[in-house]
Amino acid sequence: MEQAFFWTLVALVWIFGWATIWYLRRNAVESRALKQRELLHRERMAAIDKGVPLPEIPADEEVTPGWLRPEAERMRAEWLWRIAFVLGLLALFTGIGMCVGFYWAPDRGFHAMWSLGLIPAMGGVGLLLYVVLASKPGAD
Repeated sequence: MEQAFFWTLVALVWIFGWATIWYLRRNAVESRALKQRELLHRERMAAIDKGVPLPEIPADEEVTPGWLRPEAERMRAEWLWRIAFVLGLLALFTGIGMCVGFYWAPDRGFHAMWSLGLIPAMGGVGLLLYVVLASKPGAD
């Protein structure tokens, strides 16, 4: 029992450790971009106060963080569509398998539980309806 607890603890530390590293890295990148924008703003305000021509605004790629750019939003929408499709198929066929498995189980106690498979099946149908009704990103 102690060994199972140990490996569970190792798995949790592993997962949350990587999640923490990802969060800290993303936070550092966003903080750097915010500092760059603040510096640009201070330079422009100082130029306005002195009455000198405004400094050039750098290209949008240098100022806007990557996760705010339009191409990143299209990529997120495409991944959401794909994930909904895959999860919809998975849930649908899992529910169908549960219905069939419970209905044909040799133990008579499972026969009355066949309808439990309808829960994931209907969730899968809902996700597949979303996929069909939502326009596929990039097909504009």
